[in-house]
Amino acid sequence: MYDLPAVVLTVRDDGRKLSGTILFHFLHRNTEHDPWQVDTKHSIPLPLIDPKFDGKTISFQVSHKGAHPPRTLNDPPSSFLMRLTGKGEAELLNLSENGGPGLKMVRDGK
Repeated sequence: MYDLPAVVLTVRDDGRKLSGTILFHFLHRNTEHDPWQVDTKHSIPLPLIDPKFDGKTISFQVSHKGAHPPRTLNDPPSSFLMRLTGKGEAELLNLSENGGPGLKMVRDGK
């Protein structure tokens, strides 16, 4: 977002089961005229819940409890879908956001 890293998704496959984490960076600016900045100090990787991959799409959930406590402590997990769109590119959709716009994802080469 704003030409800055907003999300880091890490997926691992041990041959039997998928696992991984997702890290949401907090993006902010001091005034509406200042450039956007990444706040990595408040970014915590969250474990993927029940990730599944069908060859083109990975679906998973993430706990929302720690997102904005105390109001989120009883929230159910948020559901996500990441669809491969091209070589090294994908689109991440937050299914809990009622069809909001997808976020372009780019593989970092690792």
